[in-house]
Amino acid sequence: MNLLRKQNCDTLIICGFSTSGAVRAVATETLQYGIKPIVPLDAVGDRDEFIHRSNIEDISRKLGDVVSTQEVVRFLYGRK
Repeated sequence: MNLLRKQNCDTLIICGFSTSGAVRAVATETLQYGIKPIVPLDAVGDRDEFIHRSNIEDISRKLGDVVSTQEVVRFLYGRK
């Protein structure tokens, strides 16, 4: 995270498998460093759909934005 801060990163897009593990942990840590986490819903997953959905809801409520990949692409193009 220090590397991201040195690069003046203000937002991190988090993708991957294990919404209940790595994705949630990175979102939590990102927020603690003052960096906004964005989780593209269609770019994350978990072995158990119930656990995946529960963690997505929690991430959305407490940690960061959960949006579609299409919304992330629009966001990135708008940042020029």
